[in-house]
Parts: sequence; structure tokens; C-alpha cells
Amino acid sequence: MAESIYTQLTNQNCLTPVDGKEFRHNLPAGLFPTVEQFENPELLVEWADENDYTAKLIQKGLQKAIIEVRAAFKSCPKEKVWNEEMGLANIDAMEWKSVDRPNQGGTKNLNEARFKDCMAMILKLSENGMDHETIKPMVLTIYGEEIVEAIFTAITNEA
Repeated sequence: MAESIYTQLTNQNCLTPVDGKEFRHNLPAGLFPTVEQFENPELLVEWADENDYTAKLIQKGLQKAIIEVRAAFKSCPKEKVWNEEMGLANIDAMEWKSVDRPNQGGTKNLNEARFKDCMAMILKLSENGMDHETIKPMVLTIYGEEIVEAIFTAITNEA
């Protein structure tokens, strides 16, 4: 399993797979911020400025972002046929995000996880032949009205 960047910066080392084996090695000395600097936008910019990395890191980040844009453009669920409109919609949905510590997401991440879990349950029950009128009361007791109504509204709008 991949380590978070927070773990890597704290330990100043990382795991790298080579020929089916994993090797732990140090990060290059002085090339990365501390975890405290990484987590705090002001300290991170200060660190980058002090080390003359600001423009270099922005350039590297933008270079990688273009690769992500290209990957998003050609991304397509297996059950669908790719088209240019889908690719453009994928690109329009992209956004810049901060790298948060793992397991620190709080309510927002918990709600997203519950939403995805509920959606998966509804889809699985539907695939097994249950109709929505039978499914709805079952999932309401587990996930609550807000999540269930949002999912059924999305399903209805998609159909």
C-alpha cells in the first residue's frame, strides 16, 4: 500500500518497487520541506521561496497537471463508449485540490463515503432485480433521508 506524502516527509524516506521487490530509501537531503511546512500553505511558500524552488515547483506541477488533463480527457467507464463530449466534460470537472492528511477528512469525507456506499448498495439491489420502491425503505433506515433522496433523484435524472 502506498504511503501518504505526510508519512514520507515525516520519515524523510519512501518505498520504491523495483523488479517486484520494495526498497526503502531516503529522500534527497534538503530537497523536500518538513511535514509542518508542507501542511501549512504560508510556510510551504516561504520554504519554496527561500530555496529558490517556487517557479520550478509550479512548472513541475503544471507539467504533471497537463498529463492529468490528458488522462481525464480519454477516461471512460467500461460500460460506455468514449466520445469527445465525455472527454471535455471530464476536463471541465477537474479542479485543484490540497493534499490533506489521510483519515483527517471529517464530516465531508464521511458523508461522501456514506453516499458512495449507499449508491453501491442501491445499484447492487437493482442489479439483483429489486425495484426502487422496495429498495428505498430498506436503505432509508440505514443511510437517512438526505442521502437516499439525493441518490434516487440522481438516478431518476440520469434515466
